[in-house]
Amino acid sequence: MPLFATLISQPRPNRFRLGDTWIGPEGRRYVVRQSSNKDAVSLYSLMMKVCLDRRSNDTRGFERIRWGGQP
Repeated sequence: MPLFATLISQPRPNRFRLGDTWIGPEGRRYVVRQSSNKDAVSLYSLMMKVCLDRRSNDTRGFERIRWGGQP
């Protein structure tokens, strides 16, 4: 297997990526979407109308449960 294939097969585990699904510290599930702020992403709750803007590398307290589409 070529080296580049192993480097791109798994995205960084400590970063919100567009399309990812995460569980927040309070137990809500969130989908990551583009934010109007270029330095942040928006986390949209799947169950309640809650939206959080966070830096893409600030995953403290969150756990990814599904990989999204964009690297």
